[in-house]
Amino acid sequence: MLKVDREYCAILPPEAKERVVAAGYGSIRIAHRTQDSDHFMYMSLVDKDHWHCDLGVPVVVTRQAYEAFYRYSDHGAPWLSEIEGVLHVNEDLPFDELMPKAIGASLTPETEATLRYRSGLPKCYIYVTSPLAMKLTYNDSHPSSTAWALFQSKSSSQPYRYTYTMFNPIDDESINAAVAFIRRYVEHYQGKKIITDFDGQVPRLEASIPLKTHPLKSRDSKAEVVALVDGFNKWIATKLRRINRDW
Repeated sequence: MLKVDREYCAILPPEAKERVVAAGYGSIRIAHRTQDSDHFMYMSLVDKDHWHCDLGVPVVVTRQAYEAFYRYSDHGAPWLSEIEGVLHVNEDLPFDELMPKAIGASLTPETEATLRYRSGLPKCYIYVTSPLAMKLTYNDSHPSSTAWALFQSKSSSQPYRYTYTMFNPIDDESINAAVAFIRRYVEHYQGKKIITDFDGQVPRLEASIPLKTHPLKSRDSKAEVVALVDGFNKWIATKLRRINRDW
């Protein structure tokens, strides 16, 4: 149990949090970068009647399409009445283009497979190339969001742990409560430091890899990114050895 606002609630332990996050749970607010050289954005398409940010179809959009979406989302929560794109089935998302070799570290194939793929789910995404392929609508409604963070712990068997909590993105008190919950959770479960934030526009968690700047290009974040990649590789390798031994 973890004490939250003078009440005791049943809180999932880190092992369960990890499984939920691995299944696609968690949302972030992306920093708007007009000078960035990246040419596409990863997004998720959800049902307008069920504003659940953590369930949806992976969508890759070009800069032009994202700019059109951003103009609406900056002043509310837009939904699309129509969208057209190319469906890619049994193809990998082009992550390699966002992981430059210049950082001096790369995920091993085993680690990448563990983080990216889920058994029983097909590899697919929709590629949207033009703003003309989207019909945007504005209704000034906001879905609930899930603040989440990756943190480093003192546990040798679980050096990296996740936590998350739901919040209302247009309610300051709700955001502050989510931040407070994450900090208490990290402290309660032997946290050494918070690695990632959930807000790329307004930093909330004093994370070692902030989202406000490009973490793969920032001099301040490069060492942390390399250490994280190296740490994940070692962690996954250890987990796989245990699985093979137990099997």
